[in-house]
Amino acid sequence: MNEDKALALEISVRTLQDLGRQNVSSVFVYPLIWIVLSAFTDLPHIAPHYFWINTAVLALTTLSRAWLLHGLKNFSMAAFQRLEYHLIVTTVTNAAHWGVMTALCVADDQLLPLRWPMLLTAAAIASSSSWALGFHSLLRVYLPIAVALPSVMSLLLIGTRESLMIAALSCVFIGYLMFATRARQHDYLQAIKTALQLEQRTKELEYTSFTDPVTRLHNRAYFDVHLELEWKRAFRQGYPVSLLIIDLDHFKLVNDRFGHQFGDYVLQEVGLCLTTAAQRSGDVLARIGGEEFALLLINTDGEGATQMAQQIIEAVAALEMEHPEAGTIRITTSIGCATRIPDQPEQHAARQLLGAADSALYAAKHAGRNCWRAALDTPLKKELRAAP
Repeated sequence: MNEDKALALEISVRTLQDLGRQNVSSVFVYPLIWIVLSAFTDLPHIAPHYFWINTAVLALTTLSRAWLLHGLKNFSMAAFQRLEYHLIVTTVTNAAHWGVMTALCVADDQLLPLRWPMLLTAAAIASSSSWALGFHSLLRVYLPIAVALPSVMSLLLIGTRESLMIAALSCVFIGYLMFATRARQHDYLQAIKTALQLEQRTKELEYTSFTDPVTRLHNRAYFDVHLELEWKRAFRQGYPVSLLIIDLDHFKLVNDRFGHQFGDYVLQEVGLCLTTAAQRSGDVLARIGGEEFALLLINTDGEGATQMAQQIIEAVAALEMEHPEAGTIRITTSIGCATRIPDQPEQHAARQLLGAADSALYAAKHAGRNCWRAALDTPLKKELRAAP
Protein backbone atom coordinates (compact mmCIF):
# COMPACT_ATOMS: atom_id res chain seq x y z
CA MET A 1 0.00 0.00 0.00
CA ASN A 2 2.81 2.43 0.90
CA GLU A 3 4.58 1.56 -2.36
CA ASP A 4 1.39 2.34 -4.31
CA LYS A 5 1.08 5.70 -2.56
CA ALA A 6 4.72 6.51 -3.24
CA LEU A 7 4.28 5.58 -6.92
CA ALA A 8 1.12 7.71 -7.20
CA LEU A 9 2.93 10.67 -5.64
CA GLU A 10 5.89 10.26 -7.98
CA ILE A 11 3.53 10.14 -10.97
CA SER A 12 1.89 13.36 -9.76
CA VAL A 13 5.28 15.03 -9.43
CA ARG A 14 6.34 13.95 -12.93
CA THR A 15 3.02 15.16 -14.31
CA LEU A 16 3.48 18.56 -12.70
CA GLN A 17 7.01 18.88 -14.05
CA ASP A 18 5.90 17.91 -17.56
CA LEU A 19 3.04 20.41 -17.38
CA GLY A 20 5.55 23.07 -16.39
CA ARG A 21 7.72 22.28 -19.40
CA GLN A 22 4.70 22.38 -21.70
CA ASN A 23 3.74 25.79 -20.28
CA VAL A 24 7.08 27.37 -21.11
CA SER A 25 6.07 28.30 -24.65
CA SER A 26 2.71 29.74 -23.57
CA VAL A 27 4.47 32.49 -21.60
CA PHE A 28 5.46 34.00 -24.95
CA VAL A 29 2.85 32.62 -27.37
CA TYR A 30 -0.31 34.16 -25.88
CA PRO A 31 1.06 37.72 -25.71
CA LEU A 32 2.36 37.31 -29.28
CA ILE A 33 -1.09 36.16 -30.49
CA TRP A 34 -2.70 39.16 -28.80
CA ILE A 35 -0.22 41.56 -30.40
CA VAL A 36 -0.90 40.13 -33.88
CA LEU A 37 -4.70 40.24 -33.43
CA SER A 38 -4.62 43.79 -32.08
CA ALA A 39 -2.30 45.09 -34.79
CA PHE A 40 -4.17 43.65 -37.80
CA THR A 41 -7.63 44.67 -36.56
CA ASP A 42 -6.55 48.12 -35.29
CA LEU A 43 -8.10 47.11 -31.96
CA PRO A 44 -6.71 49.97 -29.82
CA HIS A 45 -8.68 52.41 -31.95
CA ILE A 46 -11.95 50.56 -32.58
CA ALA A 47 -12.35 49.28 -28.98
CA PRO A 48 -9.80 50.89 -26.65
CA HIS A 49 -11.49 49.77 -23.42
CA TYR A 50 -11.67 46.17 -24.62
CA PHE A 51 -8.05 46.32 -25.74
CA TRP A 52 -6.56 47.80 -22.57
CA ILE A 53 -8.59 45.75 -20.09
CA ASN A 54 -7.72 42.47 -21.80
CA THR A 55 -4.10 43.54 -22.24
CA ALA A 56 -3.87 44.10 -18.48
CA VAL A 57 -5.49 40.72 -17.72
CA LEU A 58 -3.19 38.99 -20.20
CA ALA A 59 -0.16 40.68 -18.64
CA LEU A 60 -1.20 39.44 -15.18
CA THR A 61 -1.68 35.85 -16.35
CA THR A 62 1.66 35.98 -18.18
CA LEU A 63 3.41 37.18 -15.02
CA SER A 64 1.67 34.43 -13.05
CA ARG A 65 2.91 31.82 -15.53
CA ALA A 66 6.45 33.21 -15.39
CA TRP A 67 6.43 33.06 -11.58
CA LEU A 68 5.11 29.50 -11.77
CA LEU A 69 7.95 28.45 -14.07
CA HIS A 70 10.43 29.97 -11.63
CA GLY A 71 8.87 27.91 -8.84
CA LEU A 72 9.10 24.72 -10.90
CA LYS A 73 12.79 25.31 -11.57
CA ASN A 74 13.35 25.40 -7.80
CA PHE A 75 10.94 22.54 -7.17
CA SER A 76 10.58 21.02 -3.72
CA MET A 77 8.10 18.51 -2.31
CA ALA A 78 7.08 21.06 0.34
CA ALA A 79 5.73 23.34 -2.41
CA PHE A 80 4.26 20.56 -4.56
CA GLN A 81 0.57 21.05 -3.79
CA ARG A 82 0.82 24.84 -3.99
CA LEU A 83 2.57 24.69 -7.36
CA GLU A 84 0.08 22.18 -8.74
CA TYR A 85 -2.87 24.32 -7.59
CA HIS A 86 -1.23 27.44 -9.04
CA LEU A 87 -0.62 25.75 -12.38
CA ILE A 88 -4.19 24.44 -12.72
CA VAL A 89 -5.80 27.73 -11.68
CA THR A 90 -3.53 29.83 -13.90
CA THR A 91 -4.04 27.59 -16.93
CA VAL A 92 -7.82 27.37 -16.60
CA THR A 93 -8.09 31.12 -15.85
CA ASN A 94 -6.08 31.96 -18.96
CA ALA A 95 -8.30 29.64 -21.04
CA ALA A 96 -11.46 31.22 -19.57
CA HIS A 97 -10.09 34.69 -20.31
CA TRP A 98 -9.68 33.87 -24.00
CA GLY A 99 -13.14 32.29 -23.97
CA VAL A 100 -14.71 35.45 -22.53
CA MET A 101 -12.84 37.65 -25.02
CA THR A 102 -14.16 35.51 -27.87
CA ALA A 103 -17.71 35.61 -26.49
CA LEU A 104 -17.60 39.42 -26.35
CA CYS A 105 -16.43 39.54 -29.97
CA VAL A 106 -19.36 37.31 -30.95
CA ALA A 107 -21.91 39.42 -29.05
CA ASP A 108 -20.63 42.96 -29.77
CA ASP A 109 -20.92 44.29 -33.35
CA GLN A 110 -18.24 46.89 -32.55
CA LEU A 111 -15.80 43.97 -32.37
CA LEU A 112 -16.94 42.46 -35.68
CA PRO A 113 -13.45 42.69 -37.31
CA LEU A 114 -12.14 40.55 -34.46
CA ARG A 115 -14.97 37.97 -34.41
CA TRP A 116 -13.70 35.31 -36.80
CA PRO A 117 -10.02 35.70 -35.90
CA MET A 118 -10.95 35.23 -32.24
CA LEU A 119 -13.16 32.21 -32.99
CA LEU A 120 -10.30 30.61 -34.91
CA THR A 121 -7.84 31.49 -32.13
CA ALA A 122 -10.17 30.02 -29.47
CA ALA A 123 -10.48 26.80 -31.47
CA ALA A 124 -6.69 26.64 -31.84
CA ILE A 125 -6.17 27.25 -28.11
CA ALA A 126 -8.73 24.60 -27.17
CA SER A 127 -7.21 21.98 -29.46
CA SER A 128 -3.49 22.66 -28.98
CA SER A 129 -3.70 23.25 -25.22
CA SER A 130 -5.93 20.22 -24.69
CA TRP A 131 -3.52 18.02 -26.62
CA ALA A 132 -0.43 19.44 -24.91
CA LEU A 133 -1.87 19.45 -21.36
CA GLY A 134 -4.59 16.83 -21.63
CA PHE A 135 -2.57 14.21 -19.73
CA HIS A 136 -3.66 15.97 -16.53
CA SER A 137 -7.12 14.73 -15.49
CA LEU A 138 -8.49 18.15 -14.47
CA LEU A 139 -7.07 20.14 -17.38
CA ARG A 140 -8.27 17.53 -19.85
CA VAL A 141 -11.86 18.40 -18.91
CA TYR A 142 -11.89 21.99 -17.70
CA LEU A 143 -9.48 23.62 -20.14
CA PRO A 144 -11.53 23.11 -23.36
CA ILE A 145 -14.76 23.90 -21.49
CA ALA A 146 -13.27 27.15 -20.18
CA VAL A 147 -12.29 28.19 -23.71
CA ALA A 148 -15.50 27.17 -25.51
CA LEU A 149 -18.35 27.62 -23.03
CA PRO A 150 -18.51 31.48 -23.05
CA SER A 151 -18.62 31.55 -26.86
CA VAL A 152 -21.24 28.79 -27.02
CA MET A 153 -23.43 30.66 -24.54
CA SER A 154 -23.05 33.86 -26.54
CA LEU A 155 -23.92 32.08 -29.81
CA LEU A 156 -27.00 30.48 -28.23
CA LEU A 157 -28.20 33.89 -27.02
CA ILE A 158 -27.89 35.32 -30.53
CA GLY A 159 -30.16 32.52 -31.71
CA THR A 160 -29.67 32.77 -35.46
CA ARG A 161 -29.41 29.63 -37.57
CA GLU A 162 -25.74 30.34 -38.28
CA SER A 163 -24.86 30.99 -34.61
CA LEU A 164 -26.71 27.85 -33.47
CA MET A 165 -24.81 25.82 -36.04
CA ILE A 166 -21.47 27.19 -34.83
CA ALA A 167 -22.48 26.51 -31.20
CA ALA A 168 -23.43 22.93 -32.06
CA LEU A 169 -20.17 22.37 -33.95
CA SER A 170 -18.24 23.81 -31.02
CA CYS A 171 -19.91 21.33 -28.65
CA VAL A 172 -19.10 18.43 -30.97
CA PHE A 173 -15.51 19.64 -31.23
CA ILE A 174 -15.10 19.92 -27.46
CA GLY A 175 -16.63 16.49 -26.95
CA TYR A 176 -14.19 15.02 -29.45
CA LEU A 177 -11.25 16.72 -27.70
CA MET A 178 -12.24 15.20 -24.36
CA PHE A 179 -12.58 11.76 -25.93
CA ALA A 180 -9.23 12.00 -27.76
CA THR A 181 -7.30 13.34 -24.78
CA ARG A 182 -8.70 10.61 -22.55
CA ALA A 183 -6.68 8.05 -24.53
CA ARG A 184 -3.65 10.37 -24.39
CA GLN A 185 -3.99 10.67 -20.62
CA HIS A 186 -4.16 6.89 -20.23
CA ASP A 187 -1.13 6.32 -22.47
CA TYR A 188 0.85 9.07 -20.72
CA LEU A 189 0.14 7.78 -17.21
CA GLN A 190 0.94 4.22 -18.26
CA ALA A 191 4.23 5.35 -19.81
CA ILE A 192 5.17 7.32 -16.67
CA LYS A 193 4.28 4.37 -14.44
CA THR A 194 6.36 2.00 -16.56
CA ALA A 195 9.32 4.41 -16.59
CA LEU A 196 9.20 4.84 -12.81
CA GLN A 197 9.01 1.09 -12.25
CA LEU A 198 12.00 0.58 -14.53
CA GLU A 199 13.93 3.27 -12.65
CA GLN A 200 13.07 1.62 -9.35
CA ARG A 201 14.11 -1.78 -10.66
CA THR A 202 17.39 -0.32 -11.93
CA LYS A 203 18.08 1.19 -8.51
CA GLU A 204 17.31 -2.13 -6.83
CA LEU A 205 19.68 -3.97 -9.17
CA GLU A 206 22.38 -1.35 -8.60
CA TYR A 207 21.86 -1.60 -4.84
CA THR A 208 22.09 -5.40 -5.00
CA SER A 209 25.22 -5.36 -7.13
CA PHE A 210 26.99 -2.96 -4.73
CA THR A 211 25.68 -4.34 -1.42
CA ASP A 212 27.00 -7.16 0.76
CA PRO A 213 24.02 -9.49 1.38
CA VAL A 214 25.05 -10.38 4.97
CA THR A 215 25.94 -7.04 6.55
CA ARG A 216 24.03 -4.76 4.11
CA LEU A 217 27.19 -2.68 3.87
CA HIS A 218 28.83 -1.80 0.57
CA ASN A 219 30.71 -4.67 -1.05
CA ARG A 220 34.14 -4.97 -2.67
CA ALA A 221 32.91 -3.85 -6.09
CA TYR A 222 31.53 -0.62 -4.62
CA PHE A 223 34.69 -0.05 -2.59
CA ASP A 224 36.98 -0.49 -5.60
CA VAL A 225 35.00 2.04 -7.64
CA HIS A 226 34.91 4.64 -4.89
CA LEU A 227 38.54 4.16 -3.88
CA GLU A 228 39.52 5.25 -7.37
CA LEU A 229 37.01 8.12 -7.45
CA GLU A 230 37.99 9.48 -4.04
CA TRP A 231 41.68 9.10 -4.85
CA LYS A 232 41.28 11.24 -7.99
CA ARG A 233 39.26 13.84 -6.09
CA ALA A 234 41.90 14.00 -3.35
CA PHE A 235 44.59 14.39 -6.04
CA ARG A 236 42.76 17.37 -7.56
CA GLN A 237 42.12 19.07 -4.21
CA GLY A 238 45.35 18.07 -2.46
CA TYR A 239 44.05 16.59 0.78
CA PRO A 240 45.10 13.34 2.51
CA VAL A 241 43.27 10.03 2.19
CA SER A 242 43.43 7.34 4.86
CA LEU A 243 42.48 3.69 4.61
CA LEU A 244 41.76 1.24 7.41
CA ILE A 245 41.69 -2.50 6.71
CA ILE A 246 39.82 -4.16 9.59
CA ASP A 247 40.08 -7.91 10.12
CA LEU A 248 38.23 -9.98 12.74
CA ASP A 249 40.63 -12.05 14.82
CA HIS A 250 40.20 -15.84 14.74
CA PHE A 251 36.88 -15.54 12.92
CA LYS A 252 37.33 -18.96 11.31
CA LEU A 253 37.14 -20.50 14.79
CA VAL A 254 33.81 -18.76 15.36
CA ASN A 255 32.40 -20.31 12.18
CA ASP A 256 33.85 -23.75 12.96
CA ARG A 257 32.63 -23.80 16.55
CA PHE A 258 29.27 -22.03 16.36
CA GLY A 259 28.27 -22.41 12.70
CA HIS A 260 28.00 -20.03 9.79
CA GLN A 261 24.62 -18.69 10.87
CA PHE A 262 26.09 -17.35 14.10
CA GLY A 263 29.14 -16.20 12.13
CA ASP A 264 26.85 -14.11 9.92
CA TYR A 265 25.26 -12.67 13.07
CA VAL A 266 28.73 -11.67 14.33
CA LEU A 267 29.51 -10.00 10.99
CA GLN A 268 26.22 -8.09 11.16
CA GLU A 269 26.90 -6.85 14.69
CA VAL A 270 30.42 -5.78 13.79
CA GLY A 271 29.05 -4.05 10.67
CA LEU A 272 26.62 -2.06 12.82
CA CYS A 273 29.42 -1.18 15.20
CA LEU A 274 31.61 0.08 12.35
CA THR A 275 28.71 2.05 10.88
CA THR A 276 28.26 3.79 14.22
CA ALA A 277 31.97 4.62 14.37
CA ALA A 278 32.15 5.88 10.75
CA GLN A 279 29.51 8.59 10.95
CA ARG A 280 30.88 11.04 8.36
CA SER A 281 28.80 10.93 5.19
CA GLY A 282 31.77 11.14 2.82
CA ASP A 283 33.64 8.14 4.23
CA VAL A 284 33.25 4.73 2.58
CA LEU A 285 32.71 1.60 4.68
CA ALA A 286 32.60 -1.79 2.96
CA ARG A 287 32.95 -5.49 3.58
CA ILE A 288 35.69 -6.52 1.17
CA GLY A 289 36.29 -10.13 2.21
CA GLY A 290 35.04 -12.93 4.41
CA GLU A 291 35.88 -11.28 7.75
CA GLU A 292 37.59 -8.20 6.36
CA PHE A 293 36.22 -4.65 6.23
CA ALA A 294 37.64 -1.47 4.73
CA LEU A 295 37.05 2.10 5.87
CA LEU A 296 38.14 4.88 3.51
CA LEU A 297 38.52 8.15 5.41
CA ILE A 298 38.31 11.27 3.26
CA ASN A 299 40.46 14.30 4.10
CA THR A 300 41.92 12.51 7.12
CA ASP A 301 45.58 12.49 8.11
CA GLY A 302 47.52 9.69 9.77
CA GLU A 303 46.75 10.84 13.30
CA GLY A 304 43.01 10.94 12.57
CA ALA A 305 43.19 7.48 11.00
CA THR A 306 44.95 5.91 13.99
CA GLN A 307 42.51 7.54 16.39
CA MET A 308 39.67 6.00 14.41
CA ALA A 309 41.44 2.63 14.44
CA GLN A 310 41.81 2.70 18.23
CA GLN A 311 38.17 3.72 18.60
CA ILE A 312 37.05 0.79 16.43
CA ILE A 313 39.23 -1.72 18.30
CA GLU A 314 37.72 -0.64 21.62
CA ALA A 315 34.16 -0.59 20.28
CA VAL A 316 34.35 -4.07 18.73
CA ALA A 317 36.04 -5.53 21.83
CA ALA A 318 33.14 -4.21 23.90
CA LEU A 319 30.52 -6.04 21.81
CA GLU A 320 28.68 -8.84 23.60
CA MET A 321 27.03 -11.37 21.29
CA GLU A 322 24.79 -13.98 22.88
CA HIS A 323 24.90 -17.58 21.72
CA PRO A 324 22.01 -19.86 22.82
CA GLU A 325 24.39 -22.49 24.22
CA ALA A 326 27.79 -20.87 24.68
CA GLY A 327 26.53 -17.66 26.25
CA THR A 328 28.31 -14.34 25.67
CA ILE A 329 30.80 -14.32 22.79
CA ARG A 330 33.35 -11.57 22.26
CA ILE A 331 35.63 -10.90 19.33
CA THR A 332 38.58 -8.62 18.63
CA THR A 333 39.97 -6.91 15.54
CA SER A 334 43.30 -6.13 13.97
CA ILE A 335 43.62 -3.02 11.85
CA GLY A 336 46.10 -1.82 9.26
CA CYS A 337 46.23 1.93 8.55
CA ALA A 338 47.72 3.82 5.62
CA THR A 339 47.61 7.51 4.72
CA ARG A 340 48.75 9.44 1.70
CA ILE A 341 48.27 12.73 -0.10
CA PRO A 342 47.90 11.55 -3.72
CA ASP A 343 50.69 12.73 -6.04
CA GLN A 344 49.26 11.08 -9.15
CA PRO A 345 45.67 10.23 -10.21
CA GLU A 346 46.24 6.78 -11.71
CA GLN A 347 44.39 3.75 -10.34
CA HIS A 348 47.60 1.86 -9.56
CA ALA A 349 48.59 4.66 -7.16
CA ALA A 350 45.35 4.15 -5.24
CA ARG A 351 46.15 0.43 -5.11
CA GLN A 352 49.44 1.29 -3.41
CA LEU A 353 47.40 2.72 -0.54
CA LEU A 354 45.49 -0.55 -0.30
CA GLY A 355 48.74 -2.52 -0.38
CA ALA A 356 50.26 -0.40 2.37
CA ALA A 357 47.20 -0.90 4.59
CA ASP A 358 47.35 -4.66 3.95
CA SER A 359 51.01 -4.72 4.99
CA ALA A 360 50.18 -2.82 8.15
CA LEU A 361 47.36 -5.27 8.90
CA TYR A 362 49.77 -8.18 8.48
CA ALA A 363 52.08 -6.51 11.00
CA ALA A 364 49.20 -6.04 13.46
CA LYS A 365 48.39 -9.75 13.21
CA HIS A 366 52.01 -10.69 13.95
CA ALA A 367 52.08 -8.25 16.86
CA GLY A 368 49.48 -10.32 18.72
CA ARG A 369 46.18 -9.06 17.23
CA ASN A 370 43.64 -6.74 18.88
CA CYS A 371 45.80 -3.77 17.88
CA TRP A 372 46.56 -1.47 14.96
CA ARG A 373 49.66 -0.76 12.94
CA ALA A 374 50.15 2.14 10.54
CA ALA A 375 52.31 2.52 7.46
CA LEU A 376 54.35 5.72 7.46
CA ASP A 377 52.32 8.54 5.90
CA THR A 378 54.75 9.98 3.32
CA PRO A 379 56.11 8.30 1.34
CA LEU A 380 54.37 4.95 1.58
CA LYS A 381 57.00 2.44 2.60
CA LYS A 382 57.01 -0.90 4.28
CA GLU A 383 58.17 0.69 7.53
CA LEU A 384 55.48 0.54 10.16
CA ARG A 385 54.47 2.64 13.12
CA ALA A 386 53.17 0.64 16.07
CA ALA A 387 50.30 1.49 18.34
CA PRO A 388 51.47 2.93 21.64
